[in-house]
Amino acid sequence: MDAQKLKFMISVQLEIDKLEAKLGSNHQDVIASKALFQKLSQTEIQQKNAKNNNSECCDELIPIKSDTEAIRSHLEMRANISIDYEFINNDRVKKQLLKDNLRMENIRLNLSKDELTRFYEFSINAFYQIEELLNYFYHIKFESDKDSMYTFLIANNLNYKVTDNDDETKKADKLRKQNELKNKSLSFITVADKITAFSFGYFNIQSGNYTGSTMNSLRLLRNEDLHRCTIIEKNRDEKLNKFLFYKNFDAIRDAIKNVVEIIKTKL
Repeated sequence: MDAQKLKFMISVQLEIDKLEAKLGSNHQDVIASKALFQKLSQTEIQQKNAKNNNSECCDELIPIKSDTEAIRSHLEMRANISIDYEFINNDRVKKQLLKDNLRMENIRLNLSKDELTRFYEFSINAFYQIEELLNYFYHIKFESDKDSMYTFLIANNLNYKVTDNDDETKKADKLRKQNELKNKSLSFITVADKITAFSFGYFNIQSGNYTGSTMNSLRLLRNEDLHRCTIIEKNRDEKLNKFLFYKNFDAIRDAIKNVVEIIKTKL
């Protein structure tokens, strides 16, 4: 079996293992996927033996492509909700979060796409949830006290916060930005400012919590808006490329969960 096929077989086995962990070994989709995977494996072995014997493969052997597609049909669109959003009181917000979460998890299982494309699309839908969560948080937390919202945003963002190290020019520039910020409603405040304040307000990167950095990388990834991960090919942002290469599905999901836990405790 060549390296590409071997890599695919391993990825399919891993996805079946994850499906079994979620649904149980007796679930019909798990049983069907295992049976198809076994058939696919045997087909590979028989084809290899046939080639080694310098003979043509038998007509009754099922083509690899058909088995592959059959396995995919059981693995795709079978995801479960991975984030508990029951604490959200706004029905529209909750439905949108559940929709984006299910789409995110379905993308992870979609083996018709390569892993990098899946991770890219998974990350985009993860960002949609983070953006929705932060807007919900700021709206509920500061609904009756807008001044406190601006205080929170300024205190946790060095682009606005005046420090003792700032010279007079920088202080004047920050005060100008503060006044501009205070004239904006929540919907017109950038998601970058919302992420920055939330991150520095509730996550300490010095302790090894990289949720804030992950959220910002997801924002940058969404902003690129490039088709089929061409961001990697063009090497436009070294930091973002490292994020795409070294992060994984679980790390992104955990970042959303961390945001959810903070919101639960602060609202």
